[in-house]
Amino acid sequence: MGFVKLSPGVEAWLKTIPGAVLVSLVAPTVLASGPAETLAALATVLVAARTKKMFLAIVVGVGVVWVFRKIF
Repeated sequence: MGFVKLSPGVEAWLKTIPGAVLVSLVAPTVLASGPAETLAALATVLVAARTKKMFLAIVVGVGVVWVFRKIF
């Protein structure tokens, strides 16, 4: 593939595949789980979007699941 010239549209499409695969793996679990997992996923996305720090987002997500499982 290194010798093939890709059009900008194909290149943009190929760059979206990893995100689409991630969403297709995570979304069913989030939507089929309980409120703790759904709130944790929302908190994780918000923290990741605001801080751009994935480790912090993961820690927040795990913490939210832990707290809400204790509550519910």
